[in-house]
Amino acid sequence: MVEFLNPFIAAALNFLSRNPLNPTPPPPVVFDAFRLRQYQLAARYAADVFFVQADQPLPPLYNEPERTVIYEDQNDRALVTRREGTCYLSFAGANIRDFVGIFTDGNQGTGFTGTTQVCGSDGCCRLDRGITRAYFSDYVEQMEADTRECVASCGFGTPCPLVLTGHSQGASIAHVAAVVLADLNPILFSFGAQKMIHFSRCGVLDNMDLFFRTISQCPTAGGGPQYDVQVYLGVVWGQHTGTMILVGPGGAMTLARNTDINFFPVADECHNVIIHYIGNIDQLVPNQPFDGFVPGSLCTRDIECRSQSCDNQRCL
Repeated sequence: MVEFLNPFIAAALNFLSRNPLNPTPPPPVVFDAFRLRQYQLAARYAADVFFVQADQPLPPLYNEPERTVIYEDQNDRALVTRREGTCYLSFAGANIRDFVGIFTDGNQGTGFTGTTQVCGSDGCCRLDRGITRAYFSDYVEQMEADTRECVASCGFGTPCPLVLTGHSQGASIAHVAAVVLADLNPILFSFGAQKMIHFSRCGVLDNMDLFFRTISQCPTAGGGPQYDVQVYLGVVWGQHTGTMILVGPGGAMTLARNTDINFFPVADECHNVIIHYIGNIDQLVPNQPFDGFVPGSLCTRDIECRSQSCDNQRCL
């Protein structure tokens, strides 16, 4: 969809990036079996929210969760469910089948609508105006009430963990939920999120132990590496937040906290949630540090590799 813009996006990002060329990554993320399972399910629900209809059960691999609710309002969709003792609130990405609507419906937010202030119990943030509209759809009150009911459903005075998730625009909308529902101490797993936080930053979204954003690497037709282009789009001069995780066929790498590290070339193909997000994340194993791709994996920079050495687009 945006392939023709890739050279221009890459050149602009290379020029505007304020990050060092060889930043030192933070300590690698290590997910135990429980947190990794949450991460895997978050990726799956980020896809299912778009495809599952309100009158259809979720796919059999979920073993029928206790309760699932689908919300719809024009181009916006959300899902609340509880699975294995964790509540999930997932938001759908842009409906490409209504491509014109993405630019004409304010609820679809393109990154050119400016920012607006969003507040929750822990403070306020300036976020993308169009993405914020998508969160505050007609169903928002019922969705929030059902989410709170889910969190309170574990009993014994202990709330269920809440995971916020989404892919693409849905991932960006999940950031709005993280501000509004901050009193529930949510975990945020976003996949291919666009930049939607004002450059003045947002303290509410700065918990690097609870907020994680994932970008994917995938192979080109010629066998070289490329990266999800969508993570570079969104608010002009905008910011990402959360611990940055790169996933690919060779494993995972913890890249940065609250900063952006740019990778080129970029491609819309890597934005596919089923193949390049769920497919890669499902290969990760518990208690293995996200410390780089294994030898022989595709790479463009040393920091992607477990060996910290990338030669001729392959990890040594």
